[in-house]
Amino acid sequence: MKFRKIYLILMVIISRPIFAETAQETLNNFTQAFGNRQYASAAEIIMKADPEHNDPDLTVGFINLCLKYYAVNNDYKQFGFVNLKPEENLAAVRSENREVPLIIFDIPSAMDKLMKKNPERPEFQAIYGWFYYEIYSHKGHSLDTVYGKTDEKAFSLWDKAYSEDVKGFYLTDYGSMLMERRDFEKAAEVLNDAISVNPNNYLTYYYLALCYNTMKDYDNALLMAEWAVNLAPIGSLGQFNSLGIQGFIYESTGDYYKALASYEKAYALAKNNVKINAGLLRVSYKLGKIESIKSYTAEIFAIDPHEPTVGMLLVDLFVTVQDTNLGTEVFDSLAAVYKKDNEALGNIYFHKGVMFYKLNKKTEADEAFTAAKKYFGKVFDKDHPVFKQIDQALGK
Repeated sequence: MKFRKIYLILMVIISRPIFAETAQETLNNFTQAFGNRQYASAAEIIMKADPEHNDPDLTVGFINLCLKYYAVNNDYKQFGFVNLKPEENLAAVRSENREVPLIIFDIPSAMDKLMKKNPERPEFQAIYGWFYYEIYSHKGHSLDTVYGKTDEKAFSLWDKAYSEDVKGFYLTDYGSMLMERRDFEKAAEVLNDAISVNPNNYLTYYYLALCYNTMKDYDNALLMAEWAVNLAPIGSLGQFNSLGIQGFIYESTGDYYKALASYEKAYALAKNNVKINAGLLRVSYKLGKIESIKSYTAEIFAIDPHEPTVGMLLVDLFVTVQDTNLGTEVFDSLAAVYKKDNEALGNIYFHKGVMFYKLNKKTEADEAFTAAKKYFGKVFDKDHPVFKQIDQALGK
């Protein structure tokens, strides 16, 4: 009888998924340490539990968390450059008294190994794709010498994961990459799938609004833009961008009053965005709100009267509508405000000259450029590049 009890106990113990529970517990401990920003401790937990990174869930969890950390901190210098053994790496972390751990293994090698050993789990392709996407989206092609064409690799992996019907992966980012490749129909399909997975991500609706607008499906574009505006945190950059695309879509459809309302809400959140300010000036002109143009210009210019961006906004507006009378009035009103600031005056007259130059009014352009040269001459050395631009415009 005693023997039977012992046998049953042993059978229960043996039949329990000990390693699976241990792996999950390790991952939980790692996640907790990582969440508490105890990075060296988090690294040690993984190294001790799975030093060769053979367990898929532990390795994927580790990669995900490392990527999230580096994505937040824009620190990709360590990616894949560390080939030390785990214990040597940990010693290096401690000797430098670092709280931020080095990447403990070469991520591409680890992911290649995982995909080969676990072909029944295509979600690894999605995670591996995210690794490349994060590098591409934050650093462009600066790491291509190490990893090859990161955008192409990310897209290829995500394309395969999507074709194999992997659920719940980085569909919003994949959709944005499809848009970059101008495959808008597939992008709309992928982004709608992303909404079915997570209906509360404003960014998905934002991309869909852009996508539908490009496809000239304005009804759906406006619907998606409204969702993006409502779901984005109030006063956030996300809401600012969503209001901007909403305004642009209304402008595209000729509904200038609603466009103006959206642009004004975005402008209230941030007054120094070129695209929003340009939209605000365009629709104000379309609606004949000349005083609004003057008011907005004064506010925007006051942010930094030496910054040429606002001047170019005005040039683009007045050249597009071919209204040099209003242009002259606006530039002259700014000059009256900044009559004691030589650099600001140079900036104002330079762009006034560009406006006339682009509309083939040489006499007026020469007069404005000559004034700009006089005021710039009081603050800049003779070899400043702006003088070369002015002399070229004057035909010297």
